[in-house]
Amino acid sequence: MKKIFLSALLYVMLISMNYESSNATCLPGWSTYNGAVLNIFGCDYYIEVCFKCTPTNSKSVKLNGYSKVDQSCISSTTNEADIMNEIVNRITDANFIYSNLCIGSTPVPCDEYDAGEFYSIGVYRCWEKKWFDDYLWTVPCETGDDLCYYMIKFCFNFQTNEWERKMTQPPMISTYFECPTVFPPNPPKPGTSACFHLNTICD
Repeated sequence: MKKIFLSALLYVMLISMNYESSNATCLPGWSTYNGAVLNIFGCDYYIEVCFKCTPTNSKSVKLNGYSKVDQSCISSTTNEADIMNEIVNRITDANFIYSNLCIGSTPVPCDEYDAGEFYSIGVYRCWEKKWFDDYLWTVPCETGDDLCYYMIKFCFNFQTNEWERKMTQPPMISTYFECPTVFPPNPPKPGTSACFHLNTICD
């Protein structure tokens, strides 16, 4: 019965994710967070996150774009997928979520049987480079809903004073869209690059 509930909950979350726009803004019903700068592989990045923090046990987090603060910064890696996935890891960390996104949520103690608060995580697989003013952003392609998604669960261990995280369902792909695997050159201002594929936990 519990597995049926989790599958149904994930399906409802996935449907709501798939109707999200891909123009670096979050649709009504989603909140937007762009108040953090994260240092990723030696460069600072602006980030935009779409998220839902409902009173019920159904919350969602999705990376919706990122850009270097200093466009001339040279990262310690040239692998764009590594950069994107590291940003996803950082914004789906419990301390980040409860400090920046779902502020005020009551921690669920880990000492309760199978306790935890569920989060559906969506990761786009097709991206493009796009200029917004003087910043070159990496944003989801206008093809839309090619998402890798998975569900995680957080609980708080009051003995160790630390969050515990568990993936409760294996990663799945919502819709397959065959975007090119060849990474395109950066577009000139104020242009947009061709769409390209970045490997996720689903690949």
